[in-house]
Amino acid sequence: MSIGRIMFFFRDGHNDLIDIDNQFYPLCLLLNRLLNEKYNGRKIKFLNLKFSTEETYQLYPKSVRYYTHYYKDTIFYNDVFNIEAFNLMTKQEKNYFLWERAYEILIEVSVKSKISELAVAAEYGYHKGLRMNLETNFRLLEENIVLYGTNIKAILSINFDDFNMYSVFTLEKGYDTIIFEHQIDSAKLGIEYFLTIYKKITVVNNVIVIKGSKDVDYLPLKFNIPPEIVQYGIQL
Repeated sequence: MSIGRIMFFFRDGHNDLIDIDNQFYPLCLLLNRLLNEKYNGRKIKFLNLKFSTEETYQLYPKSVRYYTHYYKDTIFYNDVFNIEAFNLMTKQEKNYFLWERAYEILIEVSVKSKISELAVAAEYGYHKGLRMNLETNFRLLEENIVLYGTNIKAILSINFDDFNMYSVFTLEKGYDTIIFEHQIDSAKLGIEYFLTIYKKITVVNNVIVIKGSKDVDYLPLKFNIPPEIVQYGIQL
C-alpha cells in the first residue's frame, strides 16, 4: 500500500495561512515520494500535519495540542507552531525545521496509530531527503529512447520556485549532457492536477511525443528534434 498524500497546513488564530501552505507544497511532495519508496503498511489516503499557533488553540479549546487522530484511511496531527520564530528564519532554515519536525511527528504518529511501517519509512525518507539537500525538483517521467540511431534519455521534470511550478522537457546524451531543454507549462504552487496531466513519453518516426490528459489542449505534444542536435550535441 502507499501514502496517498501528505500535506502541511498552517493556521494562526482564525486565519488559514494558505500562502505558507503553498510555499511548502514542494517539500510535502518530496516527503511523500520518499516515504512511498519504503512504505508498505496499511493504506493511508491522507496524512495531514496541522501547524497551529497557541492563539489558535486558545480560540478553539476543543482542539488538542500534539494530538493524533486516525480515522479509516486518514490521519491528522495537531502540532504547535510559533509563527514569530518561524518568520525570522530564512527559507532554507524553514525547510530544514519543517523536515525535522515532520520526521518527529511521523515517528509519534506511527506509535499512536500502531503503524510501525510508517516509522521505517519516515526514518528512510528523513535521511535520504537530507542527503539530497531537500532538493524538491524531480523527474516525473524518464525514458530511454532512440533518435536517429542514437541512445538518448528523455526527461519530463517538475521544477519549483517560490510561487509556481514548471513542467520542463529535456534530452540528455552521454553523461548527463543536456542537448535540448524546453519549458512546457506552469501552474501555481498547490495545484495538484498539474502533476497528473503527463503520462508517457514515446517516439514515432524520430518524433518525440508526450502523451497525457485529454483535457489539456496542447497534449499530445510533439517534438521534432533536428538530427544535428542529436548527432553533435548542440545545446539549445
